[in-house]
Amino acid sequence: MSAFETDPPEPTDEVILAALRHVGDTARREAFAAGQPIVFLRNGRIVRQFPDGTEEHIEQPLAPPERAVKP
Repeated sequence: MSAFETDPPEPTDEVILAALRHVGDTARREAFAAGQPIVFLRNGRIVRQFPDGTEEHIEQPLAPPERAVKP
């Protein structure tokens, strides 16, 4: 970096994707090691995967509770 540069160069798409894969893999391993499921999107559907490999497809995401609207 020269004396005139203040910001590091932007990471490439490949570097960002590799970092995302690493973070996702680490999160999956840690969740499963703790006996917790992971939740992710597959083909636009929400999937919960348990450490034993079983999957549960969530049909509709939970909606936030309705708030009472006062006039």
